[in-house]
Amino acid sequence: MDQQEKLQIVKDIVNSTRICMLCTLDDQGALYARPMATQRIDDDLTVYFFTRSDSEKVSEIKGDSDVNLSYSKPGSNNYLSIAGKASLIDDMSLKRELWNPMSKAWFPDGVESDKLQVIKVDASKAEFWNASESKLEMFWNIGKALLTGRKYSGSAEDHGEVRV
Repeated sequence: MDQQEKLQIVKDIVNSTRICMLCTLDDQGALYARPMATQRIDDDLTVYFFTRSDSEKVSEIKGDSDVNLSYSKPGSNNYLSIAGKASLIDDMSLKRELWNPMSKAWFPDGVESDKLQVIKVDASKAEFWNASESKLEMFWNIGKALLTGRKYSGSAEDHGEVRV
């Protein structure tokens, strides 16, 4: 599988899952994760989110910009981890570009809200697990591994890593 195919798998997982856990470090060095709705992912794996400018994650990102995004879709056996650097952007044209009607649930004042801010994550590495076999095949192969004492492993296309 080449780099372009891996990039497309990452984008497909993000676009089909939409909600991820954004993990930051607080000022004590403790990890903290919270669900976030993805607004967009670009071809270079830059990911965008909306947040409130007065949220804890904003101060955590200001203190340490290293973040991790975890996407999980167990029903499809799709899992994705993206490591990167987060930055905070207060740009009205970008806000308008990313805005969608669902955003109003969190920002009732709309795109003009003075509390609306964009989190931009520049990915450095993405790793995915994308099981192509059906659940029945997977359970059969796991059972076979248990019975034979051999390690279970999916196909080579099930796992990949992309460095950006």
